[in-house]
Amino acid sequence: NSVLAAVRLHLPPGGWGAREAGLSRVMIRTALLPKTKPLDAGVYAAQYEVQVMVALTVDTPACASVRLAAEAIAQEVPEVVSVVELSGGRQGGAHVEEVLVGSRTLRMHVPHHSNAPSSLQLSSPEDPRGNRQTEDESACTSGLDFDVSARSFFQINTLQTPRLLKEVERACGLRSDNSDVVLDLFCGAGLLGLAVAPRCRSLVGVEVVEDAVQDA
Repeated sequence: NSVLAAVRLHLPPGGWGAREAGLSRVMIRTALLPKTKPLDAGVYAAQYEVQVMVALTVDTPACASVRLAAEAIAQEVPEVVSVVELSGGRQGGAHVEEVLVGSRTLRMHVPHHSNAPSSLQLSSPEDPRGNRQTEDESACTSGLDFDVSARSFFQINTLQTPRLLKEVERACGLRSDNSDVVLDLFCGAGLLGLAVAPRCRSLVGVEVVEDAVQDA
């Protein structure tokens, strides 16, 4: 909500900056990165740090007002680590991507379904015991990591994604000898396919978006 409020403040609908750039869409992508918090002797807690990417789709790229707004948004909301501008693609035009603040990609972490939290609490010095506790320190951060760009499709529900991957693995009915060949069609950044890759002989992903292929 704080990110959306900052966007509306600095690029209000109908305002000069939005009209100058032809702003048509704002995408806010949130990542939850696990952190290991030592508690008592031999006990650890998994906590999560928020990082955010904001993608602005415009008709007219490189407007100074949009760059200034991006810098102001990142300054007001420290969790914003990336602001990118997307343009082109209409009427056969080339897609253009420009990084306004931070990095081109956002690190997305998907915990293994056995370690996925049922609810989420962000890192807080005042409440270090907020999330699931374990005696296995590595379990706090185990899972898959992806560097995802603005044009790549990725599952957005962090809490439900591990459960989705568990159901996909079950539905595939993979052989125990790891002899299957898996086709992941319209794979995006490869989340579903890579989740079952350790249990198959080979994995082939098919995707038309070049940025997503690079991310995978």
